[in-house]
Amino acid sequence: MGNLHGKFGLAIDNVIGADVVTADGRVLTANASENEDPFWGIRGGSGNFGVVTSIEYRLHEVGPIYGGAIFYPAAKAGEILRQWREFYGQSPDELVSQATGATLEGTPVFGLADA
Repeated sequence: MGNLHGKFGLAIDNVIGADVVTADGRVLTANASENEDPFWGIRGGSGNFGVVTSIEYRLHEVGPIYGGAIFYPAAKAGEILRQWREFYGQSPDELVSQATGATLEGTPVFGLADA
């Protein structure tokens, strides 16, 4: 998952074509209008049908991307998560936020990372 998935989806959601060498040795170009079954497969629908040798992605123009993380004592996780859920539920798709637990220098912490 990347910093743009909230607005543009995952990288695999932006695949628009690929060259595939199938298990029987054929070389195919797979996209939405040509060899649709392998195209479906390489975008997460299946596997074990060949090797992808090149991928074409849809690109998105973006401006500056900012991000960072804040860590809190693990005991405050419930309180912070309630506030985070309220804030994040009203935020734009451009804001991607993730919560995590970790141990820093032996101390359990709870963190929020935004980008």
